[in-house]
Parts: sequence; structure tokens; C-alpha cells
Amino acid sequence: MTAHASPWPVAAGLILLLAACGSPDTVVEPQSELTPPSDRPPLPELVVVETDAPAPSLTAADVSVVRRQTGLAALREGYRQLGDWELWDQVLPNAQLAAAALQADEADNDMTRAGTVTAQALREWHGAYIDAMQTNANDVPGLLAEPSPAALVDGIVGRLREVEGRIPHTSLLLAEVQMQSGDAEGGAATIVKAIESWPADDDVHELARAWRDAVPDPDLLLESLERAVRRTSDDEGVRARSLATSAYLNLSLGGSLYAEGDYAASADRYDRAAREFVMAYEADPDSRTLTGDDADLLGADSAINAGWARYHLAGFALDDGDEGTARDLITQAEESFGEALERVANNERAIQGLDFVGDFYVNPDRLGDQPGGRDMFGRIARRFDLAKWWNNHAFFWRETAPDPDPAVQTANYRNSYEAYERCIALETDNARYTNDTALILVHYLIETASDDELARAEELLRRAWALGKDVCENPFVDEAVYDSNFEAYGDAMYNLALLLFRQQRVSEARELIEELLAIAPGRPDARMLGAQILSVDG
Repeated sequence: MTAHASPWPVAAGLILLLAACGSPDTVVEPQSELTPPSDRPPLPELVVVETDAPAPSLTAADVSVVRRQTGLAALREGYRQLGDWELWDQVLPNAQLAAAALQADEADNDMTRAGTVTAQALREWHGAYIDAMQTNANDVPGLLAEPSPAALVDGIVGRLREVEGRIPHTSLLLAEVQMQSGDAEGGAATIVKAIESWPADDDVHELARAWRDAVPDPDLLLESLERAVRRTSDDEGVRARSLATSAYLNLSLGGSLYAEGDYAASADRYDRAAREFVMAYEADPDSRTLTGDDADLLGADSAINAGWARYHLAGFALDDGDEGTARDLITQAEESFGEALERVANNERAIQGLDFVGDFYVNPDRLGDQPGGRDMFGRIARRFDLAKWWNNHAFFWRETAPDPDPAVQTANYRNSYEAYERCIALETDNARYTNDTALILVHYLIETASDDELARAEELLRRAWALGKDVCENPFVDEAVYDSNFEAYGDAMYNLALLLFRQQRVSEARELIEELLAIAPGRPDARMLGAQILSVDG
């Protein structure tokens, strides 16, 4: 069985008052099984205050109300414990207390009768679990390991239906029995009626969420939730609960449709869930329905799932030769992943999704659109200020910079350099990023770079050299990390030697290229530069 919300303790004061004010013929004593476990906080010590005021007199009606409240509270507690294995041994005592309290209530009304029938049904259903576990050596409650006797189920369901609609407790137990005995259609109908009757009841919503994957026609449940929102539009609590339940249901439906390969319908469900989680919190920020963090996390997860659904749809459209639709869908995927990252900073799944969107643009097997990828990485870099996206934006500016107009080409390389500068401002200890920032000045802007910029290039290359070397000198470094840093600081040494040579600092350049060839003798670019230097320096 799916665990429900954390149980609420039965009000000790109500139980004691009930025992103290029984009728002349009946005194209901609390069951001994209800003694709080040792790990629970003790009841507060009773403080007796001396007073001359006369003791309050309780009318028969007062006593009746106390008994009814105590019985219904115990019944609610027992129902909740039915879904919590750690508290399962307390179901029967609470059911017994509920039955005794309600039977002692002299007021003959629908609420009391419904509670009495439901308490007895709870006892019987609990007993069916015990029997099933003993028979099947199953020590964890859940769906009955063997089908329960039809007569037992029919009897419980029949009696509960006779009193259904008076108290939510009856509908809660009835739906559980129906769902667990395999009558998903009947259980779903009971849940729909319960939401219609008690839209503010937390356990009713928890029940709907717990069984959302078993409901045969989820749209019927969603429609009942929508009606609850419309009918109680001025009740913030009901609106929050109903929107949250609808969001959970749509999230689940999105997953089912995704698994079936219906990505378009899946994306729509995920979009709706993302909106509803946020709306549920905003409807009642102070309620227990959702915290702001929960709403953001669940909304982000929903948006990410919608993003992946649209990513796959974009691929299918491209495979069909419909590039226009593919571009529209990949843009929508970017929006979904971006929405998630707005809600939860540094969300790894959202970041991964945006990485894949960028690859969709630049990969020759997908769109093969480097300018499109450059612009996409620029959008998300400016939006989220992540170093790797500034690096990608800079790289693709560099790759798309060549232009027949020298002024345009220089401006393009300047864009690349500025993006690299932002990249290393965010991640100052990355040898690769640091080298590549200087590379723009040394290889592409050498003719227009100022003396200050060339000094900046030398500074960056020496830093990249030191950063990469420090990593490689760590004996515990991962092999892949070692390889990437070795390559980065080797590139920095080469670029620095080239810069020094172009500045006619030939002796410094020769010493540096010899040092590089000593650790990387197979680099053809270093060997060629070394030969050029020797031809000048002899």
C-alpha cells in the first residue's frame, strides 16, 4: 500500500474527556494498546489550578459531540496508519477506539452511523491483511499477495457504499479497498466523488496522488479537480490542493505517454504539470500543500521532461526532412530547459539538456548550423552566465569569424575574445579556457592588438602553462584530467613561444620550444616552430 501523509496523533484530551464524561451506563476507556511508544515525547504533566469557579457542566449534546469527534479522529488515524508499516500495529486499536466511541454516541445521525460502519470495515480489512501476510509469509504491507475472498471484499464495499457521502473517512477506505482488490474503475469513481464532496480534505488529495498511476481514465479525475477549483475559487487552500493534485497527475501522465513514444502529448502534459505546481504554491504560499522549494523542484522536473520530449520530436522532424519544424521544436526545447534552470539554479539535468540543444545545432549529423549554435550558446551564456557556455559561444564566434570584409572579420574575432574573457572571469583556474583566450590575440588579432593586449596574452599563456602543469604534477589526478591539462599547457607553451618569436624575443622563444619538445617530442607544430627559430637564431 502506498504510504499516506504522516499520521496525526489522536487528541489525548478528547479521549480523557470522553472517558470522564460517559453516560451512566457506558464508560469508554482508552485502549491499552494506545500507550505512546517510548520514542515519542511524553504527554505534558497535568497541572491542577485551584479555583473557586464551579466545574463546567456538560450537556448530553456536549458529550455526544466529544464522543463523535474522538471516534472520527481515531478512525482517521487508523486509516492513515494502514499505509504506514511502522505504525501498522496501531490500526486495530484505533479502529476499536473509533467503533467504541461512535457506538457510545447516543445521537443517532448519519455521521455517527457512517463512522461506526467504516470503523468496523477498517477492522475487517486490516484483518484481511494480517491473514494474507501470515499465509504468504509476506512481512511488508502492500497489495494482498493473494486475492482476498470475494465475499469479504463485496461485503466491505457494500456496507461502505450504503453510508458513502456522509464523512470523508468512508470514501477514503472504500477507495483503498476497491483499488487494492483490483477494482481500479470503481476506486477511481470513488476518488472522483470524494474530491467533489471534500475538496479541502488533505487525505482525499493524498489518496488521489497515491493511486494516480492506477486510474483508468485520468481525465475524469482531472475534470473533477478543475471543477473543485472553479467551484471554490475564493478558497485558497482548496485551489492549492486541487492544483497540486492535478499537477502530480499530469506529471505521471506525461511519463506514461513518454514511455509509449507519444512525445507531443507527453510534452503537453509536462507543460501543464510545470504550470500547475507553480500555481499551486502561488495560490496559497502559507499552506502545507507545497513549499516554494518543492514547487520549483517539481516544476523544473516537469519542464525538463517537456524539453526532452520536444528534443526527440525535433530529431524526428529532421529525419523526415522538415527542418523548419525541427528548428521550431528545438527552440521550444531550449525554452523548457531554460525555464527549469531559472527555477533551480545549477540543475544538472537542465544544463545537460541545453548542452544537447547546442549540439543539435552544430552537429553535422543534425542541423550542422555553427552560426545557429553560436547564437544559441550566446543566449544561454548571457542568461545563466556559465563559463562553459561562454567558452562555446567564443569558440563558435572564432569558427564563424572569417569574412570577405576584413573589418567584419576583425569584429567577429573581437566578439570571440570578449566572450573568452567572460569565460575565464568565471572560471579562473581552467588551463584550456585561459590558453584559448590568449590564442585569439596571438593567432587572429596579432596585427591589430595593442601592446597592452599582447602583454595580456603573454600573462594568460604563462598562467595557463602554470595551471595545467600544477594539475599534471598531482600524482592522484584522473587520467582524463591529466591528458586534457597536459594538452592545454603544452598548447600554452607553444603559443607563448610563437608570441615571443613574433616579438623578436628569439632567445626566450628558443628556450621555451626546446622545453616543450623535451616533454612532447611528437608535436609537429612545435618542431616546425623550433626549426624556424633555429633558422634565425642559428
